[in-house]
Amino acid sequence: MLIEFVKCLFSLQIYAVSITICIVLGLKLLALIWQFDFPPFMVLIIAILNDGTINAISKDTVKPSPHPESWKLAEIFTTGIILGGYLAMVTVIFFRAAYKTNFFPVRR
Repeated sequence: MLIEFVKCLFSLQIYAVSITICIVLGLKLLALIWQFDFPPFMVLIIAILNDGTINAISKDTVKPSPHPESWKLAEIFTTGIILGGYLAMVTVIFFRAAYKTNFFPVRR
């Protein structure tokens, strides 16, 4: 049972690292490139609510390992940083596509 719990925490930690990188880096790039005004408190609220929702809806079907598991921090952070960087890049690309389109009318 404990081994299953550690494996479940492993995937949740990768998610937490990647979504934190995504939120912070993505919004920082939006603020630097397009002078997007986003208060730091809102970034904190998004991060907390996002972690709360993933913990509430997560159901991990891990299989127990025959040997004891250990924390692989290098793997957690490497995977999280790569996924978070990718998510931040996609966020910036999507914002640029939505920003340059004429689909959303500008009201003055």
